[in-house]
Amino acid sequence: MTYIYHMKIFALSAFLICLVSFCSAQSNDIKQVPDTAANTVFSSAEKIAEFPGGITEFTKFIDKNVRYPEKDKIAKIEGRAIATFIVERDGSLTDIKILKSPTPGMEAEALRLLKLSPKWQPAMQNGRAVRFQFPVAISFKLPK
Repeated sequence: MTYIYHMKIFALSAFLICLVSFCSAQSNDIKQVPDTAANTVFSSAEKIAEFPGGITEFTKFIDKNVRYPEKDKIAKIEGRAIATFIVERDGSLTDIKILKSPTPGMEAEALRLLKLSPKWQPAMQNGRAVRFQFPVAISFKLPK
């Protein structure tokens, strides 16, 4: 139960940090979406991309589907994998990259979890769905 609690707290914290940083842009910093910008990837938008049901459901998804790497479990290694990906206009995840991970096993598991993710609600800018780069941290905590 401790693992789930820590995962929820961390995911909520990461989401709030992302939300604050993305939403703190001044109104004059918000880009207009011209028709020629179909492949532009946004890092801030009027409405950021979101997992279906929000951060709480994302945390449940991770908790339900995570498979702690066996080697890391035996060695009692904990940590967090930092990832980034693009939420496409149709909500699919592409260009998934693990930027940092304590072990190769945790890196592979974070990648597997993100590839397993259902489609997200896309980011919106000027009433249009846009491509959006999204950072996320996935914590690996052993039960105490």
